[in-house]
Amino acid sequence: MLICPLNWGLGHATRCIPIIRSLLELGTEVALASDGRSLALLKKNFPDLPAFDLPGYGISYPTANMAFNIFFKSPRILSAMLGEKRQTAQIRQQFPFTHLLSDNRFGCYHPQAQNLFMTHQFYLPLQAATSINLFLMRKFGHWWVPDYAEANNLSGKLSHPAPPDMQVQYIGPLSQFDLPRTNNKPDSKEEELCLALISGPEPQRSKLENQLIEQIQNSKLQDKKWVLVGGKAESSEQTQINKHFHYFSHLDGEQLYQLLRRAKVVICRSGYTSLMDLLMLSKKALLIPTPGQDEQEYLARKFAERQGFLVRKQDELQIDDDLSLLDSMPRPKAIPSNLPNLKKALQNWLQA
Repeated sequence: MLICPLNWGLGHATRCIPIIRSLLELGTEVALASDGRSLALLKKNFPDLPAFDLPGYGISYPTANMAFNIFFKSPRILSAMLGEKRQTAQIRQQFPFTHLLSDNRFGCYHPQAQNLFMTHQFYLPLQAATSINLFLMRKFGHWWVPDYAEANNLSGKLSHPAPPDMQVQYIGPLSQFDLPRTNNKPDSKEEELCLALISGPEPQRSKLENQLIEQIQNSKLQDKKWVLVGGKAESSEQTQINKHFHYFSHLDGEQLYQLLRRAKVVICRSGYTSLMDLLMLSKKALLIPTPGQDEQEYLARKFAERQGFLVRKQDELQIDDDLSLLDSMPRPKAIPSNLPNLKKALQNWLQA
């Protein structure tokens, strides 16, 4: 099988991690294909697997207008999709895959393979954009949504109801922290640790990182320890900024898991994969949607209403006040392990 996650933040790559683990447990030969930080992350987690470079979409959010950002980048995106198609054909000559899983990469498709498209968003803010989105998906023979099908789903109107002409399978949430040893009760070693996880397209990733570093250094919450992880999978920088504050450019899955277990609160974007990770570990969170990303703004509102997370716009962030408020809020309800459902879905697809 060839696994092809989009490099648009790290969420598409990290939610493929439990899929890759399960495939390897089933004895499946797996290869990876992506670009940039997503490919670097997968290589660090699975150094022994074949890995191939794909063209980059070059997504960035210079403005708070999502339509303008995508329109501005549309020629490069279309070029990348055509490049993906050519590169996928070349990869198959080196790694003769029979199955291909594309996480939101429309050009990763091969007519001689079983092609599966995974997404949590069928419907976009503009009807024209939704029509294009669905048109590009329809050539795939299988469609998965990492969510529940029923009313208490996580992605809401982004992927419910399923398009009537597509046989969509809701396979349940995916989290890299869905492990046999995961216990979503509070850790006995939990401490006054605030963990900030920064990822996503530039320049907004760097803007939030710089903003948080400044506010953490000036924080009056002296009883708290701070760790900021910059989401730069290509780097291994680490710095102790002061006795209460550590910075890491990136951490591997196990290191991040151990930090999350200890953390009392998490500060992060409201990307769909991040939200699944938070629920898997039942962590309180301060959500900061990426400016100009309608999907994250919608998910932040939805999770604030249903799970009790606190939401702030990036330019309104005041971490001392916000964390004091978050301390008094209850934990979100944890979601159960989805590994049995995932393995069953993979086995059924591999037999197709």
